Amino acid sequence: FGRGVVEDDLVSLIDVVPTVLDACGLDEELGEMPRAAVSLADPERPSRRAVFAENARPLNGIRRLRRLFPGFDASAIDHPLRMMRGERFKLIWRADRGAELYDLEVDPHETRDLLVEQPERAARLRALIDAWWPVGAKR
Repeated sequence: FGRGVVEDDLVSLIDVVPTVLDACGLDEELGEMPRAAVSLADPERPSRRAVFAENARPLNGIRRLRRLFPGFDASAIDHPLRMMRGERFKLIWRADRGAELYDLEVDPHETRDLLVEQPERAARLRALIDAWWPVGAKR
């Protein structure tokens, strides 16, 4: 792909390494990547319908903030978090306060939580998160 190309496809951080390897001409190394990881330079790559992410606990960031700002209250960020983003909707699950649901088409800045208005959709997306996580993983 050339410079300045903008794609609307859903991508994930797991795509960075295979994309760099591909751009460097090290395509043979791509066979060692997890199946879900794809080079973004591959014109044959399948489009994703969803991407997932997690943050177990940002301990390094919390330590740094406490070092820079003694007395820093980390309670707002010190919790497990999981996210599922589809083409239109995004569900964020937080261990400390449940879930948040956003319609990115009408609310790209995630200012209006739709969880109460659309509990069925939130439940379906949460089921996708649960199915995506490895069996036996801590919740």
